[in-house]
Amino acid sequence: MTDTDTPAPAAEPIPTEPQALYHFLRKLPPGAQAQTADLLGVQLGGTPEAIERACDLVDRELRVIAHEDEIVERRGEFADALAAGVQAVIDARHTLARLIELYDVEYAEGGQDVLDLTAFLDDAARMFRAAVKLNPCPPGAAQ
Repeated sequence: MTDTDTPAPAAEPIPTEPQALYHFLRKLPPGAQAQTADLLGVQLGGTPEAIERACDLVDRELRVIAHEDEIVERRGEFADALAAGVQAVIDARHTLARLIELYDVEYAEGGQDVLDLTAFLDDAARMFRAAVKLNPCPPGAAQ
């Protein structure tokens, strides 16, 4: 590696404590995160062992970041799916009510079965709404 291939030292020292390194990496754009291992390797002495240690430190924290990002994304998808479920059940209930109002014989004269179906849809909507409220991630949070 020539002097021109050596990464320039960081403006401020890169932290080596896992939690501090994590927060340092979180602030960087993804492209800069990848270069951090080289800069940290130089900061730790530039030896092959120092570079390997720097790569291990950065890789470990980048895996933590990727894991947390995946959790946030899945939580958002879950919240969106719950919200869509609420809407689907409400739409089904309104459609059933409209069929009864239009006097679709199968539903208008369906007796207890239609009452049970109506109760089921009402209960399902209530349960979906409760699940949305209990979920720590609001709908629309998926990126």
